[in-house]
Amino acid sequence: MATKTTDRGDGVVAIKQNSGALRTLGTLFNVGAVGGQTDGELLGRFVARRDGAAELAFAALVERHGPMVLSVCRTVLRDENDAHDAFQATFLVLVHKAGSLRVRETLGPWLHAVAVRVASCARSAAARRRRHEANFAGKAPGWSDGTPAGVDEDLGRILHEEIRRLPERYRIPVVLCDLEGRSHQQASRALGWPVGTVKSRQARGRARLRQRLTRRGLATPAGLVSALTSGAARAAVPPATAGSTVQAALRFGSESGVVSARVTALKNGALKVMVFSKFRSAALVAALAGASLALTWGAVRPAPAAVPQEKVVAAAPSRKPAGKIYFTAGTVGGAKNSYSVVGIDPETREQTTVLDGCQVRPRVSPNGRTVAYSRDDALWVRSLAGGDEPKKILDLKGSTGGTPPVWSPAGRQIVISLAEKKEPQDQGPWVFETVRVNVDGSERTELPIPHEDVVLDWSSDGKWLLTASSRNAKIGWQLYVMRPDGSDQRQVTEGGNPFFARFSPDGRRLLYTDGTTDERRGIWVVGFDGKDPRRVLATGGAHASACWSPDGKRIAAVVTDRPDGGQDVPACRLVVVDLDGGDNVESPLPEARDSTMPDWR
Repeated sequence: MATKTTDRGDGVVAIKQNSGALRTLGTLFNVGAVGGQTDGELLGRFVARRDGAAELAFAALVERHGPMVLSVCRTVLRDENDAHDAFQATFLVLVHKAGSLRVRETLGPWLHAVAVRVASCARSAAARRRRHEANFAGKAPGWSDGTPAGVDEDLGRILHEEIRRLPERYRIPVVLCDLEGRSHQQASRALGWPVGTVKSRQARGRARLRQRLTRRGLATPAGLVSALTSGAARAAVPPATAGSTVQAALRFGSESGVVSARVTALKNGALKVMVFSKFRSAALVAALAGASLALTWGAVRPAPAAVPQEKVVAAAPSRKPAGKIYFTAGTVGGAKNSYSVVGIDPETREQTTVLDGCQVRPRVSPNGRTVAYSRDDALWVRSLAGGDEPKKILDLKGSTGGTPPVWSPAGRQIVISLAEKKEPQDQGPWVFETVRVNVDGSERTELPIPHEDVVLDWSSDGKWLLTASSRNAKIGWQLYVMRPDGSDQRQVTEGGNPFFARFSPDGRRLLYTDGTTDERRGIWVVGFDGKDPRRVLATGGAHASACWSPDGKRIAAVVTDRPDGGQDVPACRLVVVDLDGGDNVESPLPEARDSTMPDWR
């Protein structure tokens, strides 16, 4: 085979030939072997030079981390072609970030997180594409391509999502040892940690994974986590895929002809999400500062005039899932039935107590400025901005305040279902009186709602109330929708024991908690007409309730895991779930012994 050498005058001999092996051999003579170099050194070589050194450095990174990245993509995605597209897009994100990325020890955990994000986006895009193709072909909505969604596939996908959410000190050894197949000694050298530290943190990471998978309703027999992860290091990257990925990296900015348009779209989509998340966190700080001024001003304004019945114009749901998620929390060591209202930023997970001393199930107004809650046999309202005294708007003496206050869409009225307090020996059905009251305490009106029903929510267009009723319920409750005047009653659910229900922002779906059996326990979504019920979050034996994000695309659930016997404090957590099968984000609530009734405002 013919070769040609050219002296460039800088001491480096360029070797031109038709053999890829000889080109690599020439680069090795020029820059030295790369096997012993760290990820940071390889990335530095790639950024600094666009010649053979850059190609070899990036090829070494693909060889080192490619099997793990491809394994993640294959696990999350059903189609092999989609998996290869996500693989290439992941490394192109690395190319884009190479100049600003600070590599402390290894790129493995960072690439794993990017791969999970890219593959999840590709999974959603593929699902939309299949639905479009099915509709175009005249198939039924439930048609699939015949590829079964196995239990292992779902478990593996969720496993990678949970690995990405592990604390860094546990995530790094799990990625290096379990996903990339490195020995404890190799990981120890790469990280600069003692071997014992690597072993103990890996074991703790695995234990957390098993616990989180169990919380999500997935069976995890002994050894299953390690069995699933051990295959990652054995995933072979086809030479063609690795080669085109390296060539696309070298042609950064002009990858056309090397990778497909779908790969470029996945890369650009992932970069937009990463940039948007970064700037949204910064913008949210400024927005909250401005909102606090507005809230303070709003707190000193006079209460709106009483209106007998609101006229509400249906508003389109917000497209921004920003704001805060508010929930009630019984604090550890606090008095029984003494709760606080806590706000958590869905992006930064920062938690702030905004109100102390309420009783149970407070509800935040639609504009996020006011909270209604029960305490001392009365219904109270108070500004979340603080600086004012709570205002009693309804006397609850002789009734239970355990039912949630429900805000009208415009936040000017509250509906609450009251029940006479029952003696412990009274096993008869609950009987409720549903009243509407203005937020200034005027115009108390009893609504003609069935006495077996408790009102749980009010639709955003003001036309419908959502109730839980003991009518026609074999056990517990069933859900109904009806007009505020009690007319046009429609039963939505049948079976189970649904409660803690909410309308979606567009009013087309309902969200509720069920929990009669292991097959039903969790958070469910059903159509307004009662069709297509599906569980979006399994909670096992935990107590849970949930709410919609402002754009109706995500659900926030507060979950309380109660210990089986003993004196341990219940563990509380917040779980944010994407309805389209994307990321589930979990945040612990360490100061809460109980939590319920979230509102995302």
